[in-house]
Amino acid sequence: MPTNNNVKIKEIAEKLSLSVGTVSIVLNGRGDAMRISKETQERVRTVAQEMNYQPNIFARRLRNAGNGMPERVVGVFWNYLYADEIMSSIYRHL
Repeated sequence: MPTNNNVKIKEIAEKLSLSVGTVSIVLNGRGDAMRISKETQERVRTVAQEMNYQPNIFARRLRNAGNGMPERVVGVFWNYLYADEIMSSIYRHL
């Protein structure tokens, strides 16, 4: 069994003959909410531990990058020669 940190969810899914989605749901702690049996959840966790699965922190950060961001973004374009004038006016009105 692999003992490095490069074990992927796909490898766990193949070993258990489950879908990648099912394994992902269980490993993200949403198994109960998605009505995945306790037995399947336990199998996934056991195999993940045996294979020394570690979540990819970069993928997790990318997935969560938008959380906490404002819903709207306002872009302002102006001639660079008048930047000070325009920006001070915009900030005063905000």
